[in-house]
Amino acid sequence: MTPFGYTVLGFGSGVSAGEVPIAEDLTYSATDTGVVTQASHSIAMCPYNANKCLVMYAAQDADGHVASGTIDGDTITWGTIVEFSDKDSQAGYCAFDPSTENSFVVVWRDSWSAGGGAGRAHAAAAGTLSGTAITIGSKVDIATSGTLEYVLETNCMFNPNRAGQVVSLSPNADNTTRSGAAEVKSLTVSGTGISLDEMSVVHTTDTTRQCELAWDMEDSDQFFMMYVGSGDYNYVRPATVAADGTFTLGTEHTLDSAGGAQVLQCIASDWNNAGRIVVTYGKSGRRYVYARVGNLSGGTITWGTEVELDDVGGGGEYINASTVQMDKNTPNKFLVLWDEETAGDALTAVVGTISGTNTITLGTPVTSVMSGNAWKRVRSCARDPFNPGRFFSAIVDSQDSEQLHIIGHQVASTEL
Repeated sequence: MTPFGYTVLGFGSGVSAGEVPIAEDLTYSATDTGVVTQASHSIAMCPYNANKCLVMYAAQDADGHVASGTIDGDTITWGTIVEFSDKDSQAGYCAFDPSTENSFVVVWRDSWSAGGGAGRAHAAAAGTLSGTAITIGSKVDIATSGTLEYVLETNCMFNPNRAGQVVSLSPNADNTTRSGAAEVKSLTVSGTGISLDEMSVVHTTDTTRQCELAWDMEDSDQFFMMYVGSGDYNYVRPATVAADGTFTLGTEHTLDSAGGAQVLQCIASDWNNAGRIVVTYGKSGRRYVYARVGNLSGGTITWGTEVELDDVGGGGEYINASTVQMDKNTPNKFLVLWDEETAGDALTAVVGTISGTNTITLGTPVTSVMSGNAWKRVRSCARDPFNPGRFFSAIVDSQDSEQLHIIGHQVASTEL
């Protein structure tokens, strides 16, 4: 395949051609990576080395790849591109270990299974980064049932307080052995080796799909899971994980009573307030997208009032996906991105501010239309740990032959 080669525009104080302003001095830029993808993609920023990133994607033939990149001014130079699976590698995710330099993990839905047969198995691989060179270990089947799990998608994150410990969430479709159980698994990474430690069933009453994870940055063992169940209802469930990988699951909370959650939802943890999260989600046939603050105390999440981010009006126009990120450097600020399948087909971003316990005030949402491109699957957004206010997101453009794009976002005046 052709290596990535593109320019990231509009960072720093300079103004580059093609830069489009978004919300509260948030600058926006996008370029084509030259990679045709199957819409599975994820981006992670290295927590140890400034301006280093990792991108996971499924290529046009659905084989899984991971690539390393170095950001230098207005450009990204791509190093190694490694294939981690030669099977149908969809719904994947990548993450760096914040406690072990240059260690990362990739999880995905794979058609391969150690027991043979075909289906949607749950797979993982661990890797290391040296400069821009990637070394990745063999993929491991982390399915726990006797039959294939029929994973719909998957997510993962490292425990920021325990080196090498990974949590992965995977919603599953109905099959002969379970009814749509969402499963959370703990994994251990050591170098390029990875092993499964524990599995707990999160949701069993109906088919589950979509999944997001967020760690409580003020609690060493606590994290949040977000997923969609029957009737398209959003659920959030807190949990803790012990050093041996054992889970203790908290109460499952329904986010709203309206259902219709047909937009990919997202969750982010507040870096500066224990137990506080921000969620984004859609409902009513992908017409609306909302943001909401939740506070966990004594095992119960108390929700603030939902705030409408967008309403595309229906009539064949939709919102496909949303993602949210909070920044560590400035308390109470967050960034939300979502894509609109409208006549203009666009990407929209807004900066939000939390006041009091759970009140959200939004900046001015600004929509960027890039030559009529139809942005879709805004599935991954990564905060730059070395540059306050800088974020990167990975999306796929349906009007550009399913090309993978990397989007740069910079907030200036709010110092997000």
